[in-house]
Parts: sequence; structure tokens; C-alpha cells
Amino acid sequence: MKLDLPRLAVVILTLAAAGCASAPPAINSIRDHEEALAASDPKMVGAPAPGSAQETAAVRRFTAFISDLSTGTIRGQIREVYAPQLYFNDTLKTIRDVDALEKYFLSSDDALTHYALKVEQATSTPEGVYVRWRMDVTFRRFRKGEVQSSIGISHIRFDKDGRVIYHQDYWDSGSNLYAKIPVLGGMIRAIKNRL
Repeated sequence: MKLDLPRLAVVILTLAAAGCASAPPAINSIRDHEEALAASDPKMVGAPAPGSAQETAAVRRFTAFISDLSTGTIRGQIREVYAPQLYFNDTLKTIRDVDALEKYFLSSDDALTHYALKVEQATSTPEGVYVRWRMDVTFRRFRKGEVQSSIGISHIRFDKDGRVIYHQDYWDSGSNLYAKIPVLGGMIRAIKNRL
């Protein structure tokens, strides 16, 4: 069997960068995602109807929250926006409860000197709400003073009280985060060039 070194390197770098040693591999699996989708099915959980006043209010709460992920906002509003038990995956980490999510958001806020997220569009569907956004951040420890920009979409679903129980982000964390890290970024670019 011949080893495909570029693909092996991608796997190793991805696992190392994601810190997989601290989390069971199954947490990030497709099966877990599919189970979270099934468990958060709007028809099954009694979510607000698409386009209803309750859903509109929930979307406004969510978009206001993610647009201002400061320490005060996180501590003061997270339990109004997110349910106690949830599925959250931002391509970097998977989280299952609001206490762990609060800790994650606070540590993320601490790692940044600048954070700005602009919601471009929110679209309600029977399968949940899709929020398209642009994010600009400046990291405290690397590429100081340089704004890192990315675009993405968050797929969210609410419980019967209008709190988020499912939050899946879709964005290119490889190009927009990992590729900017010294050494790791060079390795990722070299691998991409070989594919």
C-alpha cells in the first residue's frame, strides 16, 4: 500500500489543529450531526413557525448576540439565546450544552483584540433559519494588527421557547484560520498546491 503523503499530512494537521486529543472523535462525526438534525427537527420540537412573530424575535436575538460577542453580551444573554442542551459546531469545535458554549465564547473573545460580525441575510425555511454573515477578527497572539476576514452561513434551529438548540456553521476555517497560523499555514498552502 502506497501512502498518500499530502492527504495524510492534511489529516494530521487537521487533527492537531482541532485539538482532537481532548475530544472524542465521535463528537465531530457525521452520525452525531445527523442525530442532532433529527433531534432538532422543527416539527418534533414545536419550534416557532417559519416567518412567525416568535421566530422573527428569536432570529433577532440570535443575530444581535452573534454580532456582539463581547464578554458582557456573552454572560448577560447566552441563556436567552441558547437552550441548556444544544448542538453547536463552528467547524472548530462541537459543543453540547450552554455552559460549555459560554466558556468557549468567552475564551474566543479573550483571544481577539477585534471582532465584528455583520449579518448579511437571514432566511427562514421549514428546516430552520440560514444566516449568512461576514466576520472580521484580529487575533491577540498572531498576525497582530491584521484583520482576518471570512464569510459563512449558520444553520440554526429553535426550541419551542425560541432558543437555539442546533447551530451548525459552514465556513472555510482551513483558509480563513488555519492557513494564517505560522508554520501550519505554510504546510497547508504547500499541500493545497499539490492537490
